[in-house]
Amino acid sequence: AEKAAAEKAAAEKAAADRVAAEKAAARKAAADSKKAAADRVAALLATAEKAAAEKAAIEAEAAAEKAAAEKAAAEKGAAERAALEEAVAEREAAFQISDIDGDGVVTREEQRKMAGRGGLTAMQFAQADADADGRVTQSELQAMPSPRAELLAALAVLPPDRAARVKSLRERAIAARLAKHRVAAEAASAAALTEAAAAARAAPAEAGGAEGAVAE
Repeated sequence: AEKAAAEKAAAEKAAADRVAAEKAAARKAAADSKKAAADRVAALLATAEKAAAEKAAIEAEAAAEKAAAEKAAAEKGAAERAALEEAVAEREAAFQISDIDGDGVVTREEQRKMAGRGGLTAMQFAQADADADGRVTQSELQAMPSPRAELLAALAVLPPDRAARVKSLRERAIAARLAKHRVAAEAASAAALTEAAAAARAAPAEAGGAEGAVAE
């Protein structure tokens, strides 16, 4: 009877130990599963935050490029307005140079004599001579179309030391001609800024697609 009782007690203890071990294993598995789930959530949040930060950086860069392009466009517009005034002054200077006798009228003979000395060119004379009478008056000169080609050729701004010496229309006309060499560089710079802004605006859309893929 004592032996049977001992065996029974041993069996019960073994069963209790197994139950305790199973409970401990279940608790450990649950804790591990909970930690793994928390780690996955933290990783997803970190990925989302990184994607949001990258998107914000791209948008900020695009905004900066857009602002730079707008500034360049505004500067170009201001330069064109200033150049238009310069081109009109140059044309007026050419008229004054060609008007040898100072009577306010440029004849074809006067134009030919002064064409190579800063006066009106043959093309300018022909454009201004609306009634084809071989004479160009001040009113005909002012009625000429806006000198767009001359404007584009005079985008450069005179340096201060040169501007201080520009006192007459003739000197201003010479300065405008010298400015023609800088037109190509101004146009190339504006085109490069415009292309960069367009590329930056396209980038956020691509970043948005990548963010959606990460979230899924």
